[in-house]
Amino acid sequence: WNTVSGLCWYPEKCVVIRDGEKYMNPAHIAVQCLVDLRFGMKVSQALIGQSFVKAAERFHHDDWVNEYGDTVPGEAIGLGIVWTGEDTIRNFLNDIMRYIYGNVYIDPLTGLLEIALVREVPAAHVADLPLLGPSQIEDIGVFSRPTGEETVNTITVIYTQLDNEKTEAVTKSNTAMTSIYNSIINDSINFPGIKNATMAAEICEREVMQRCSLAATYRGLRVTRLTPVDGLSTQAAFNLHDGSAFRLTWPPHGVVDQVYRVANIKQSTLEDNYIEFDAVEDVFAITSSQYVSPAPNSGWVNTNKIPTAFVSGDSKYIPLPYVTLLAAAC
Repeated sequence: WNTVSGLCWYPEKCVVIRDGEKYMNPAHIAVQCLVDLRFGMKVSQALIGQSFVKAAERFHHDDWVNEYGDTVPGEAIGLGIVWTGEDTIRNFLNDIMRYIYGNVYIDPLTGLLEIALVREVPAAHVADLPLLGPSQIEDIGVFSRPTGEETVNTITVIYTQLDNEKTEAVTKSNTAMTSIYNSIINDSINFPGIKNATMAAEICEREVMQRCSLAATYRGLRVTRLTPVDGLSTQAAFNLHDGSAFRLTWPPHGVVDQVYRVANIKQSTLEDNYIEFDAVEDVFAITSSQYVSPAPNSGWVNTNKIPTAFVSGDSKYIPLPYVTLLAAAC
């Protein structure tokens, strides 16, 4: 950590040790991108929210107390990466988020900068997630689910060796998908900031879970901006932001209390009175998803009829045209 003032944010968790080597905590890299007075965005440290503190503790190698009050092992994710100035600091920050599967956003209630990490919600706390259903949803959007034939089932992570700066690769597959569809569809991802083989393997497993899945998506889901929840807007009441988890119930599609994630959230004007985003099925909760039979009110009528016996009086015989006979002969 190197700033004009020389003061390090949360110095106790700045260094991550992995296999005897020292790396920088990605949460500290993100904070420095935001507050540094030389190359950063010059944001006041007073605007850095508490979630960055929790993220720094999560990525450290020591045990930590998560947001649910449980003591769990740290993820021990450390990066060795340099901003060269060839790209904007904002794009560099977004690239750091790619390593940790996170997102920086402004909390609509406090105005503080917060960081959201896409991680599994423990089963005991799923019921605490906000619920969006027909009462809040104006438009469910366009539903889609990829097929196995078009979904990546193998991921190759390319990382950099610490001692000689040469690139190495680690590959992992969703063996169930490769076996079912009898094919390998590979995608390579560059993570030059990773300098440790074990860490690269862990990141690769995470990417396989996230990208090699048949997660459903509702594109363009709209929820009403106003809600009678304590007079707050829907976004403020449920704290909706990219990466946040929520429960979705939509009876016409048979979806009941299923965990989804917010992506590509868009703000509308006050006149529009809605918030639009893409809802992506949470890959951690796919195995526990609940579906029920949709309500039978689609208006569809079955046009299939049971065949009846042929009666000669019901038909009229006509000579077959020569053109038809000629075509049949060819």
